[in-house]
Amino acid sequence: MKKLFLLILAATLFVAATCPLPTTQPKTVQNYEIIDSVECSGATFYLNGVLILKQDGSLNFHDATLKIAGATAEHGIDVYGTASFNNAVVTSTTEAVDETDNYFFTVREGADFSFENGEIKHCGAEAYNKLGLRVLADDAVISNTDFSNNYQNLNLICYMPPRRSV
Repeated sequence: MKKLFLLILAATLFVAATCPLPTTQPKTVQNYEIIDSVECSGATFYLNGVLILKQDGSLNFHDATLKIAGATAEHGIDVYGTASFNNAVVTSTTEAVDETDNYFFTVREGADFSFENGEIKHCGAEAYNKLGLRVLADDAVISNTDFSNNYQNLNLICYMPPRRSV
């Protein structure tokens, strides 16, 4: 009986929290910080602000769409922790042809990131030097993902360690 209780207790401790993002488009700006494990799936979610995935945070976004009110790349996603997008679409709310509603999407150095079997549309703008999906992290995985109508589709930034003088 004690083992069963401990298994149930352990299972409840590792359940991801439900997605904090709304499923209807908000009228006001709202920023979100994810500091624990969150799962977003099976719906269309909206972001009118900035989603910051903190270093200890984890986002599992699958079988879903995220529509971001970009406001010329002032709104978007900033990943410092673990983010997994699978069978996902990330786009702007209006899907405007110009950059007026594009959003930013940045994966920071040290983040654990994957985007698989999905689509990234209308990401990035010249304003604020937020030029598309920017990946600064090592070992990021992007596979079977379509990019369309982005300012720059994929912006990989590699850092070389400083040379040691002998």
